[in-house]
Amino acid sequence: MKLNKFFLQEKCPFTFLGQNVTLFQDGLKGQSYKKFQMDELPNNLGFSGEICVEDGSLLPQLMSKTVACQHEKLILKAQQISFEGFKFLISSGKVKRLELHSSSVINENDEIVPYEDLLDLIPSLRNLDV
Repeated sequence: MKLNKFFLQEKCPFTFLGQNVTLFQDGLKGQSYKKFQMDELPNNLGFSGEICVEDGSLLPQLMSKTVACQHEKLILKAQQISFEGFKFLISSGKVKRLELHSSSVINENDEIVPYEDLLDLIPSLRNLDV
């Protein structure tokens, strides 16, 4: 079998977790439903497709470990998520679908950021579920 040099792990600049990633209370769950503790993960994570945030408290740790984030679907199930965390999750500019399940985005003054302000940050958005 021939291998393409661009897909060899030592040449790849990040560790790809898959197309469906869930951030939950104890860590991160990848596409194959394998669970990872945050301290087990390397500092060069990459993911695409869909990310689901069930616990926003681990988001700062995920942000510090992520180098490539190219998802089109963002699902927020956490009660609260920081505004900085939200901006990180939409930073790829490719988010087309956003689902907010009893979630609110909180700014640095502990105030809820209005939906209008959030939507202004996502010009690529095509579908919003609240």
